[in-house]
Amino acid sequence: MVGSHKHPVKAVIYCRMSLARHGDTVKVKRQEKLCRQLAERLGWEVVFVFCDNNQSAWQRNRKRPGWDEMLRWLQDGRANAVIFYHGDRLIRQPWDLEVLLSLSDGRGIKLASPSSIRNLDDPEDRYRLRQDVAKACAESDTIGRRVTVIHEERARKGKIHRGGPRMFGYKRSGKIVEAEAQEYRAAVGRLLAGESRTSVLRDWNQRGVLTTQGNQWGYTAFSRMLGRARYAGLRSYHGEVVATGKWTGLIGVEEWEALQTVLAVGSALYTHGAGARPASSKYLLPGIAVHAACGATVKAHLDTRPDQTAYVCRNPTCTQAMRRKMSHVDAYVVGRVLHLLADPALWERLESRRGDDGLGAQLIALVERRQATVDQFATSTTMMPATLDAVLRQMDEQAGQIRAQIAQRQAVHALDGCRDMTRAEWDELPTNRRRAIIRGLVKVEMLPARRGRGFDSESVRVTRLNADAAAGKGDSGGLELVASVGGPAPE
Repeated sequence: MVGSHKHPVKAVIYCRMSLARHGDTVKVKRQEKLCRQLAERLGWEVVFVFCDNNQSAWQRNRKRPGWDEMLRWLQDGRANAVIFYHGDRLIRQPWDLEVLLSLSDGRGIKLASPSSIRNLDDPEDRYRLRQDVAKACAESDTIGRRVTVIHEERARKGKIHRGGPRMFGYKRSGKIVEAEAQEYRAAVGRLLAGESRTSVLRDWNQRGVLTTQGNQWGYTAFSRMLGRARYAGLRSYHGEVVATGKWTGLIGVEEWEALQTVLAVGSALYTHGAGARPASSKYLLPGIAVHAACGATVKAHLDTRPDQTAYVCRNPTCTQAMRRKMSHVDAYVVGRVLHLLADPALWERLESRRGDDGLGAQLIALVERRQATVDQFATSTTMMPATLDAVLRQMDEQAGQIRAQIAQRQAVHALDGCRDMTRAEWDELPTNRRRAIIRGLVKVEMLPARRGRGFDSESVRVTRLNADAAAGKGDSGGLELVASVGGPAPE
């Protein structure tokens, strides 16, 4: 009998499935059953079962907890044999085999499957194992290339990607889940209006808006979801939009492009670790208001006495000191902003300028024309690489100009719902939304206060961005002096 030798064989069973949809364990359970039957025929004792369900053995960066733990058992002597259903369930890459062989030297470790039994101390068996793994590796390479071509072709035809978990807002068929779609659209609106990702994310988790797998949202997963082109009805491949999708987007292309600008700007601010917030974001005017003498943006100067917190200029090259009490300046600027939000002329001009210019359609047409040019080059015998490079560079510049025009319209989103806003309504807004409104509506300049008691209103200059600039049209630097705008005097 195979198992009748001096030292009993203590075997572990190893089962693995590369893709187990929805956590399906049927196939690995069947592997375990067949392995147990083999152990019984061999007379080996099964001491443990290791399972890596939904885990690849091919990808170099894969994680196989069961495999790693199994190696520790073999190294510690808790087992001296491994039973598996088929060789490619255990090993698909040469480096995994070499790891196994290196720890098995002199240990008499055996490998068993329904088709063969190998002794890792036998040179002939080691040679055959290396041949088997090399063959499996070559097959995986061939399959990988074929699958890559299929995925790329599907992407360029605008077909939906069906792998992985269900995407938030959509069924697997591509149909819209309306309740989730409404949450997504509302979140995009809030972000475009100036609210932070952290604020929207916290609200979703508090209200129980969960991922499609039933979990709360993390910052990374939430950001990744917002950045997916699928929500604009676009098909991407390896992060690049390649076609218009054959499904309905949840938002328009222009709105999605504006969102990507907001996400990119937000990510640039988070440079001190995940979730770190810029120190100035909790105050109203740092990074927005400027010191009139040098043009540098002001910063918040904290004081142990909250009522003495001030805005200061910390430009090391500035020769004119400036320090303004924060509570007084904030009250003055807010008063003028609220006055502007009640001006009918502002809203009439904004409404007349915020119509759809078809920028989204222009951008998609340009993206598709770019891809067609690349495809044409692949089959052309006359087009030179330098010609292709020049054409693509020109198209990329045009796309960049369109995206810049779309991004300029964020100010319009920031002002949505703000007409005739009261002070109480203003105070209920998140700070980053209030900052976005100020940034999109006015320019604030601070001058040193003149000597005397009380607040010097003439030392804070508030000018209104013209409506064309706020709507993303014309000269974005145009300013209109708001000399007649009234506002409450600070207390």
